[in-house]
Amino acid sequence: HPLADHVRLMQAFVVCKMLDSWCHRDDADPSAQDQIIFCGDLNSDPTSGAVQLLMNRKVLPNECDVWKNLDVYTWESSDGDYLTDDDSNDKDPADDDDSEYDVLEPLEPLRCNHPEVEPPAISFPDSFPNLISVYDPLPEFTNYVVGFTETLDYIFLTEPSDHHGLTIQSSAPVPTSTEMKSYPAIPNDDFPSDHVSVAGGFLWS
Repeated sequence: HPLADHVRLMQAFVVCKMLDSWCHRDDADPSAQDQIIFCGDLNSDPTSGAVQLLMNRKVLPNECDVWKNLDVYTWESSDGDYLTDDDSNDKDPADDDDSEYDVLEPLEPLRCNHPEVEPPAISFPDSFPNLISVYDPLPEFTNYVVGFTETLDYIFLTEPSDHHGLTIQSSAPVPTSTEMKSYPAIPNDDFPSDHVSVAGGFLWS
């Protein structure tokens, strides 16, 4: 949903928290140094909260484009119910007393459409690794349909250390907008999906 950037941000945050919990589980081998590959269609462009969190480790309260619909958008679930401040009874996966994950107090009031709303700052703990993109720079687009062209698909992985980890060897070519001018949109005879394929080759050491 175009108004749900903050929802996708929190979803990415919770997924990363669960990955971090797995890497630091009680029976984990501390010498294993588990590697993360975080990939998929995030339905989020490069300036979105979710992608900024994955690339920069934090999203601050005054980043208005992320939070501007925080108090106006309500999530409609599959059974037709709406999630509001008053009827959220399920435990939030992000609520974990022994977690180091930070949902910080607002650093300053929101300077957007609704200054009375003060969103949190979202950040990763030191235990969570830096993530890097297989594509640098990011593709010009990965979704190409009538009226909408944007980068929505990503491959992130743990930044390798000097002697351990996944090293990026290659990335699959992605067409440019110039190359796509002969097509009104995808899918078509040459592209079977409305998303182009993103892929990478890695060396494990």
